[in-house]
Amino acid sequence: MLDFIIGASYKRKEIHDAWGGQRQGGISTPKDHPVIFLFSADRGNEFGYEDGWHEDGFLHYSGEGQKGDMQEVRGNAAIINHAKNGKQLLAFQAIEDGSRKFIGPMDYVDHYYHEAKDINGSTRKAITFRLTQLKNSDTDLITAGTTPEKPTETLDVLRIKALDAANMKPDKKSSAREYYERSASVAKYVLARAAGKCELCGKDASFMRRDNTPYLEPHHILRLADEGPDHPDSIAALCPNCHREVHYGVNGEMVNKRLINMKQRTNPHSSATSRGHYNRDSYGIRENS
Repeated sequence: MLDFIIGASYKRKEIHDAWGGQRQGGISTPKDHPVIFLFSADRGNEFGYEDGWHEDGFLHYSGEGQKGDMQEVRGNAAIINHAKNGKQLLAFQAIEDGSRKFIGPMDYVDHYYHEAKDINGSTRKAITFRLTQLKNSDTDLITAGTTPEKPTETLDVLRIKALDAANMKPDKKSSAREYYERSASVAKYVLARAAGKCELCGKDASFMRRDNTPYLEPHHILRLADEGPDHPDSIAALCPNCHREVHYGVNGEMVNKRLINMKQRTNPHSSATSRGHYNRDSYGIRENS
């Protein structure tokens, strides 16, 4: 299987030869792998296509559809629903020699509509997605460069804040910083809910943080990386050993399914479903060193 190294370039043909998926268009959805490829292209802004990083800290990526209003269907719907469907967004940027540079795994934040021209020159409603780059799931969570602070609110208050953060619809002016603050609110509740015990093996945290709180790691049951806001019922607080087994163990997918079943028994209305978990390693994603 073709490995992807962040910052390295690949021919689109070799990507599809290895992974499948539609060979034309910006959004490719291989049927046999839980990934969605996003290809930016040298497409002019005369058709409303302006892929790139913006000052809000997000990657703005144009939806698909050449004629008429863009709709939340097919590839566009796949992006919006990627997390709950257990699909990872993998983004590539077009470069001058015609190959594609791998940007890395992404997470859907939100999308907005704006007026643009279609391929016939008619004014239409276009979709632009805001995406954030996911960090390495090996890192000590929760948001980039931060650690959870000891909660001072009650568990009920923390859950309300977590649900508000998970259900919040960002507006067009919200920033990547606000996105990660939402993530921190959800993770803070999940860690407090666990009360110092791994929610998979049931054992006490193996050590304490410097702030004297038990060390556990939030794990997104359905996502392919453990970052970004999510419904708190779809996140579990795990000890490092269980967390690494889920991501890298030979029985990791089976262990994650057991965790899903446990969550469903404790909360039958949980947003966690019986979908399998797919390890980050299965994509051969590597950081440039």
